[in-house]
Amino acid sequence: VYAVRQSSLKAGDTAVVFGLGPIGLLIVEALRAAGASKIYAVELSPERQAKAEELGAIVVRPEEGETAVEAIHRLTNGG
Repeated sequence: VYAVRQSSLKAGDTAVVFGLGPIGLLIVEALRAAGASKIYAVELSPERQAKAEELGAIVVRPEEGETAVEAIHRLTNGG
């Protein structure tokens, strides 16, 4: 996928995908194929969350009062 090829992703890097519609799910697969070690996925739809988990993504589920970005910082220890 063009977006992944144009990114500076290297094998072992961590990535985040916002939105898990057909394109977002394709990006998850492309990131995995490109060697991403962890792929965090942000999506409200439980069905799309489940599909992303099937593809190996870590679904970000913000705690009460927490934004998705804050949740990612929590899950990655600020990284």
